[in-house]
Amino acid sequence: MQKLVVLVITLVVIGFAVISAIDMGEKSPVIVAGDVVLDPSLEAAAENIDTLFFVIYDEDSPMPMPWGAVKEKLSKPAKSGLFFNFFLTKEKVQLMRENIPPPKKMRVKVRLDKDGVAGRDQPGDIVGQVEHIVFGADNVNVKLETKVP
Repeated sequence: MQKLVVLVITLVVIGFAVISAIDMGEKSPVIVAGDVVLDPSLEAAAENIDTLFFVIYDEDSPMPMPWGAVKEKLSKPAKSGLFFNFFLTKEKVQLMRENIPPPKKMRVKVRLDKDGVAGRDQPGDIVGQVEHIVFGADNVNVKLETKVP
């Protein structure tokens, strides 16, 4: 009887250990995180824009195609200075090509997009970018400082 009790307790402990291991499985690593800042001279141009795109490029890739992108809807208009904190993970980023490893060094482009449609920069969009960002960087500051003519 005592062996049976020990066996049951052992199985229960193993069961809890397995459940805990599954729950603590690999969480999506942060690709990049930081802040978006709007140049004060562009606040009026950004007034009615409510779509923000993040586009990630692999700096080591010979192809100019983006590695991944994220579209965000703004709940309030962009104001000059810091107006958006971002935290991009593998689950959040739409990959352009599956099974391509994450970039070790990347360029992150951010665009306040006037028409809200993915694609190339269009007149009226406001853009900014940072280069030489390492995978997992969490203190990235992107300044939107150029209005597309």
